[in-house]
Amino acid sequence: LSASININIDKENKPATEILAIETSQELSIDLNTLAVLVNHSSEKIEKFAWKFLESITQGLIDFSTALSENNIQTINALGHKLKSSARTVGAIQFSTICAKLESLKLEDLKDKHAFEEAAILIQELYVQANLIDQDIHAYFEQSNKTIKTIKTNNVINSTNQQNHDGTRATQNESNIKIDALLLNPELHVLVLEDDQIENELVCDNLKRLGVAQVTSCLDGKHALAVLKSTAPDFLICDLSMAGMDGISFLRLIAEEEYQGGIIVLSSSDKSVMRAAENLVKAYGLNLLASLNKPFVATKMVQAFNTQGNLLVKRPTFAKTTVLTLEELH
Repeated sequence: LSASININIDKENKPATEILAIETSQELSIDLNTLAVLVNHSSEKIEKFAWKFLESITQGLIDFSTALSENNIQTINALGHKLKSSARTVGAIQFSTICAKLESLKLEDLKDKHAFEEAAILIQELYVQANLIDQDIHAYFEQSNKTIKTIKTNNVINSTNQQNHDGTRATQNESNIKIDALLLNPELHVLVLEDDQIENELVCDNLKRLGVAQVTSCLDGKHALAVLKSTAPDFLICDLSMAGMDGISFLRLIAEEEYQGGIIVLSSSDKSVMRAAENLVKAYGLNLLASLNKPFVATKMVQAFNTQGNLLVKRPTFAKTTVLTLEELH
């Protein structure tokens, strides 16, 4: 991992802004610049989530090996899906690609010796990638100056230094303006239902950074249902693919309970599955604000929140639709 520290001096002779410009090659096992964007270039949070990811894949590899020894394809699929999503979020693309292959393995494929060997080879590739990720993360932070409090890319600096058409200096970009609009509601309550610990924390941290007064985190549908029995959050951010109770099943249950808030669906599924899920959620009579692909983008969540505004959306009557799961939508 090659990295260089550049100190950029403000053109108006203001105090120097310390910038860590990370120059990465395509061969890197993990590009932490991807994570940096999601945490608003906070060096503390980059470090926090990088180590959390390393811990999660260490445990994941143990679980993969156990599942392989037990010929448990369902567990291999579930682990592949879970680690694929978090790996993509932090910028470990090769690791994510291998996990996607393990996620797609079918039960009938593992009835012969060659298919078992394929699964074993893929898991061995994950071990190799995990070692590289470990090395690259350590190298990244060894190169970092621990006193630097703001990590940004040169593109971010250029965008904030851009001038408006009238010659004045632009102090905010479009996303900041939308964030300010969200801050006008000091009592906003958002419930986040996401079974991946890293992605759950990333979403919650960004919501708090945006000024959301109350953020409730749930890692499974049963916990979220219990929360909804005692409180009524303004918005619900729900992952579609979860172990146990999937997102579609959860949303059907809260529709029956006549949940009134706005809903944002998160998923790494393809567009056709996302469209089918959108139609089903609307058929349940829920107030779907948006369906967003992972990894999430904070400004897109803000845009979805702003579509609700302060208006009370008239909620259609819950439709008697066929009960489907996410697997059946696929």
